[in-house]
Amino acid sequence: MIDDGPAFESAVQLRVNLFGEPIVGAGTYSQAGQGSGQTRATLQFRMLDQLDSQPQQSLVSICDGRFIYRLHQNLIDGQRSLEFYDLTEIQRAGGSQRLIAAAIPIGPGQLMTGGVAGLLKQLSEQFEFTSIATDPTVSANQNVHTLRGTWKPPQLHRLLQNHPDSDNQRAKTWDQLPANLPHAVEIVLAETELAGLFPKRVIFYQFTTKRRVTKARPIVAFQFADPRPIPNHSPDLFVMKSDDLEATDVTQQYLSRLQANESNALR
Repeated sequence: MIDDGPAFESAVQLRVNLFGEPIVGAGTYSQAGQGSGQTRATLQFRMLDQLDSQPQQSLVSICDGRFIYRLHQNLIDGQRSLEFYDLTEIQRAGGSQRLIAAAIPIGPGQLMTGGVAGLLKQLSEQFEFTSIATDPTVSANQNVHTLRGTWKPPQLHRLLQNHPDSDNQRAKTWDQLPANLPHAVEIVLAETELAGLFPKRVIFYQFTTKRRVTKARPIVAFQFADPRPIPNHSPDLFVMKSDDLEATDVTQQYLSRLQANESNALR
């Protein structure tokens, strides 16, 4: 229903802590709905230890149903860059089906192919979920469901099939995965009038073990407000406008990177 319903927008917050330099992003996620595949994410980023300062980077990511455009801007010196991805070419190569397994980063990039609906679909295909008790501070008088999942055995085996210790139990395989990959994911879904079940929160984790104690460390977290309708929205909302800035086609770079990351995962 998220993808086929009416147009909506939602405030979104993003926190990324993959390689020791945590950043925080805040902005808006919009979706045209009606099965159009058109989405827009507008985010501004700060370093976690500089939340009181002005944002340093911004990202506008737009999918018009055929192409994905990403406009990056350094808000300090004004430098901008625009890149685009050809979805038809990526889908022809099977790239969209392997996005979770190999894309870098697993942060804003997840909102660029299929939006929220695409993210949930890919997670359901690659992770094995169980229902857990919901944190009461998250429910806010809504009907809320919390799911927690780890890689499905076939997916994990595929990522580790050439690793000498691939037959070890799961608890011993996490540190054998590429450093950019999550080990688990938690999804908090709330029932909304506009979009049905809608994710309030999506958190990706990595497991770390020290002195035989395993802990889950969040590496990427999305948090969404309840969706609100966009009545009579302009089609221009899902069109990238960049004045005379020339766009660079990075489709082949993306596919090459995807293939290289999968090869590294399979070593």
